[in-house]
Amino acid sequence: MPTAVVPPAAYAALAVLLTASAWRGSGPRLVGANGDAGHQVWYLAWVAFALTHGRNPFLITYLSPPGHPIGLMWQDAAPLLGLCLAPLTLAVSATSAYDVGMTAGMAASAWSAYWAIASLCRHRGPAWIGGLVFGFSPWILDEALAGHLFLVNLWLVPPLLLLLLRTLDPTLARGGRTGATLGGVAAGQLLISQEILADALLLGAGLTAALAVAHRRRLRSHLRPVARRLALAAGTFALLAGVPLAAALLGPGHDLHGRVENPAGDAADLLGLVVPTARQLLTVPPAARLAVRWEQYFAQPLYLGVPLLLVVGWALVARRIDPVVRGAAVVCVGVVILALGPHLRVAGVATRLPLPWAAIETLPVLGLAVPARIGAFAYLAAGVCLAHLLDRNWPIWPATRPAALALAAILPLLPVAGLPSLAVRAPAFFHGPGVRAIPAGSMAAVAGLAPGWSVEAMLWQAASGFRFRLPWGYAIQAGPRGRRVSLGPGAGRSTPCGPG
Repeated sequence: MPTAVVPPAAYAALAVLLTASAWRGSGPRLVGANGDAGHQVWYLAWVAFALTHGRNPFLITYLSPPGHPIGLMWQDAAPLLGLCLAPLTLAVSATSAYDVGMTAGMAASAWSAYWAIASLCRHRGPAWIGGLVFGFSPWILDEALAGHLFLVNLWLVPPLLLLLLRTLDPTLARGGRTGATLGGVAAGQLLISQEILADALLLGAGLTAALAVAHRRRLRSHLRPVARRLALAAGTFALLAGVPLAAALLGPGHDLHGRVENPAGDAADLLGLVVPTARQLLTVPPAARLAVRWEQYFAQPLYLGVPLLLVVGWALVARRIDPVVRGAAVVCVGVVILALGPHLRVAGVATRLPLPWAAIETLPVLGLAVPARIGAFAYLAAGVCLAHLLDRNWPIWPATRPAALALAAILPLLPVAGLPSLAVRAPAFFHGPGVRAIPAGSMAAVAGLAPGWSVEAMLWQAASGFRFRLPWGYAIQAGPRGRRVSLGPGAGRSTPCGPG
């Protein structure tokens, strides 16, 4: 078997093993143990429906009264995933498309990281291990557990950062299309997760400053080619992302105000870096009980483990090391600090010590981000450090040493079991001939469900092929005085908590 085929095949097998609970049984099941999976299924179904019925996919008109559309780009909808999975959604179901998206997302994210790291290594084995650290990190598995399809599919993140590095550093540039490719990849990431793209741009700003200092003696000669590539990237991004950006900045939702999540509570805990939770294979009851103190709904622990942190530390202090790898170590440390949120939290207790995120949360766009979600980049950077250490010593160490080091770094990250799944089954009425008695496109309320169960009504609506509209649904939209709410004003409930 060709070497290039082995990594994706192995990653795919591991992803199927982790999501096996969703593929067993007779009824449909969703990967994860959180109701957010239902939102992701609905968004997949909506994008497929809108594209095949000549509707604007960026304007949701089936979850609110006439004249009150909802902006898709203000949701965690990942329209690019909806487009890619539309054939499966239409041919089988949105639930099947969601499970495939979850499974393939982990494997594709790992392979993407492998591809990016392989460009920095001489041997494929270390790059494969680095991809494993990123694609199957505790962070991604926790987001899969939460049903966050848009955060599990991070396969554009490694090429995005690699292209950004090559764009900013003329010594690493390859060809004249680097800027255009960077713009295209950034536009794709916008259509998967705007928040992850914003986090990547934040890291890009720090990378720009670092490279400017590193090349300060040649800054004038480097400035023109870098500016040319950045202009090409910006132009390509504007061309490809113009429509969704216009929908976000000019359409429904652009004037909403009020926080969606709480940055003080949705941040990583300092002890969470080294204390395993009950979901890790190598844990003990006291550690699992301690981890419960800082586990939040949105912010899963940023667990790296002691061995992997030591590898990052080695990359920071080693003298004869590639500047790119040392930069990856700096990125890892910086991301961890940002993921800790505006104030340091230790063992679930918030201190008054301010951290850099306190300044970031005042910015117009990044102020809406969840600090812990930037933690995904820490695993990619740590994977680069681990791969480089293995790659550098691969031919000179005894065969058992690289294996022992890789095992020591990866074993603490392994989950104790595969991901759970939720059973979902719409009543036969909604996917049978009976639903055709409802006039197509008419407004209908599902009786017997409280507003808090709107996700179930949304799944029934999707199962019917959007035969009817709902007067309200679970989505970020305008409430009283323009405040962000998760349910429409007509649902009789207002909360600052949005989907995802």
